[in-house]
Amino acid sequence: MTVYGYARTSSILPWDQVKDLESSGCARVFADTAGGTETGPGWAALIETVERGDTVRVVAWDRLTRRADFARFVAENLEKLGVGLEALKP
Repeated sequence: MTVYGYARTSSILPWDQVKDLESSGCARVFADTAGGTETGPGWAALIETVERGDTVRVVAWDRLTRRADFARFVAENLEKLGVGLEALKP
């Protein structure tokens, strides 16, 4: 069971999410730059890496995705894979 981090970075919110996730004990952190799409190559690589029993950790829920309906979709699909989802901050 491994904890992986996911950072969706933005020039508007420049704090170092990768550092925060690494400091929280993530084995590896995947990152994308926020843009016009909901997911990018970092997310795709993360999904290819996680296995049943693993956990995906984000710094805060709003760094997972811009839209609540898509965040729900992500959470449901991770659950189907047997992968947990958690945030460092509410």
